Amino acid sequence: MNRTKILILAIAGCLLVILGIFCWKINDRDSQLERKYEKWQNERRNLEVEYRNIESEIEKVDAEFYKKTSPSATVQIVFTDLDERVYSQVYPIMEKRGYVGILVFSETQLPGAEGCITMKQYEELMKNGWSTCVQWEEPDDEAKWWKNWKSKLKELNIEIEESVYFPKDTYESGMDIFLEEVGIKNVIIEKADRESPLQVKSEEGIWHIGAMGCMTTQPKKWLKEAVAQKANVAYLVSFTLEHQIYEESTFQRMLNSFEECEKAKELLVFDLDGAKKYRETYLEGISQAVKDEYEENRGNLLKELGAVEQKLEEIDAKYQ
Repeated sequence: MNRTKILILAIAGCLLVILGIFCWKINDRDSQLERKYEKWQNERRNLEVEYRNIESEIEKVDAEFYKKTSPSATVQIVFTDLDERVYSQVYPIMEKRGYVGILVFSETQLPGAEGCITMKQYEELMKNGWSTCVQWEEPDDEAKWWKNWKSKLKELNIEIEESVYFPKDTYESGMDIFLEEVGIKNVIIEKADRESPLQVKSEEGIWHIGAMGCMTTQPKKWLKEAVAQKANVAYLVSFTLEHQIYEESTFQRMLNSFEECEKAKELLVFDLDGAKKYRETYLEGISQAVKDEYEENRGNLLKELGAVEQKLEEIDAKYQ
């Protein structure tokens, strides 16, 4: 082999060695960059989750303040019997939409009774924001009737709420004296077919909630009127009474109407206590306490958000 060939092979060998070293360095640098990137991402990950959670909390605080202060119509959904289908069929539909209902207790309709929701199901509904009221049954002795109800519910370990449902043609205004004496704060009054169920004004003492069967002739009309007047209305649902009868397709359409109005910021679906407090707030003016609480909560969350944002900026600067 002549000297020229040897020189060429030597040069080629050197180039291969240099190329190998160069590739190794590139690979090593890429590996270092990849490890650095992973470390950077790992340091950011928990803070990013915390940042999103705080943003979500701010949105909730804003939404809650809007609910308390923006004038809208309000609606309640009242179930006038405790059929087990309230839990098995209705509850999943309403829970998916974030709605709660009001259960009416009567002499024959109590948790655990035959054909009714069980105590366990009742407790789950209460845990998820549902509420209750007692049906007026035209007793001879009103005081004794209420005392018996309190005793019966105490035996079942159920806390009695301060609301009474009056079926059609059973309520008279003179009853308010007795109702106030025993501490009743809300009465749900089923209205005649063409009588307005709307309650526009905020009331001192007993709050009178107009209600109508969900299968009566004008439920859509009164929903539109409630929205137009920023009023309150309750819808009655039953598994036995024809004018209140539960039909899934009709019930779903009713909830769809509620959702459409909610999206347009014209309506809110509440329980009785929530609706009453809401209406008192916006009809009587936003109290300074409500404003102060909102601003304090939002300000604290913004401080937390700023602190997390600063930590993220510090991490970014470290890896630049």
